[in-house]
Amino acid sequence: MEMDSAGPMNDHEQESSDSTFWYVQKDGKQIGPIFFQRLRQMAQQGDIGADDLIRKGKTDAWVRAESLASLPLRAVNLEPATVEKAIAPPPVDRRQNQPGAVAKFLISIREWMGDFRDNIWQAIADRNASLRVVVSWIALIGVTGSLLVVLANHLPFSWPFRSSPIAIYSSIWNELRAKRSAQTTSADWDAFADAARQQVAPIIARLEKTASSDNRMEQQLLWAGRDCLPKMLADARQQESPSEEKFAGYLRRAIWLNEGKDLNGRLPYLTSTVSPFAFGSDFMQTIFVAAFIIVDVIVLVWFLGKWRKTSKTASVATK
Repeated sequence: MEMDSAGPMNDHEQESSDSTFWYVQKDGKQIGPIFFQRLRQMAQQGDIGADDLIRKGKTDAWVRAESLASLPLRAVNLEPATVEKAIAPPPVDRRQNQPGAVAKFLISIREWMGDFRDNIWQAIADRNASLRVVVSWIALIGVTGSLLVVLANHLPFSWPFRSSPIAIYSSIWNELRAKRSAQTTSADWDAFADAARQQVAPIIARLEKTASSDNRMEQQLLWAGRDCLPKMLADARQQESPSEEKFAGYLRRAIWLNEGKDLNGRLPYLTSTVSPFAFGSDFMQTIFVAAFIIVDVIVLVWFLGKWRKTSKTASVATK
C-alpha cells in the first residue's frame, strides 16, 4: 500500500470532478465508489479524518486525505474553549451522489475491458520477445555456419600457406622428366599422372576466376595448367611432346612476369600488370576473407554477451 503525504495532491485537484469516482478506506473498511461531491460532504461532516486514506479510481495509489488541498477537513485537536461549536450542516441522504446499478455495471465493464486490453498487449509483447529469440538463434547459426565454411575453405589448408602454382608446376614437370628418364612402368606413370591432375585441379579452378589480361602471370599459368599439362601427362612419357614445349613456354613467361620482367624475359617489367588490388587477386581474396572472419567473430561475441546478460537477468528475476 503506497502513501504520499508530502505536499498537496495537485493532480487530484485538477481531476476532481463529478465524473470521477473516489474510494475511502477508514477503520479497515473501504467505502465507494462515490463522487467527489459526496467525498467533500463526508469531509465536512467529519466522517473522513486527515489520516484516512483516499484513492481516485481503482488504479491510483492510496494517499492521506490531508494531502488533497481541496478537501475541507474539519479541524481536530483544538481546545474546546477556543473553538465555537460548529453548526452542523443539514442532514444529507448518504445515497445521494452514489452511482446507481447501471453506473456500477458500466464501471465494472470499463475496468474489465481495461484489464483485457492490458492482457492482450502483454501477450503480444511476450510473443514478440519469443520471435526475437528464435530469429536471433537462427542468425547465430547462420553466422557460425558461414564462418566455419570460410575457415574450412581457407584455413589452414590453402590460406595463407598456399603453395605457389609456379612451384607446383615446376615440381610436377621435374618429376615427369625424372620418370621419363627412368623409363618407369605404365602403372607407376598412371598413378603419377592421376596424382598430378588432382593436385592442379583446385589451382586451375582458382586461376579461371582470377586470370585476365590485367593479371597476365596467372593467365600464363592457367594456359599451362589447363591447356598443356593434361596433354603432356598423356603424350610425353617416351619423349618431349609439343604440349610439353608449350607448357614450358607458358611456365617460363609466368616466372619472368613474377620476377618483374616482360614476356620476353629481357626488358624490365616496370608497369606491373598484376595489380594486388585487382578483383579476384590473392591479396583481395585475403582481405575479404579476413574482413568476413572479423565481422563474424564480432557478431558472435555480441550475441553471446547479450545472451549471457539476458540469462543473468532472468535468473535474478526468478530468485
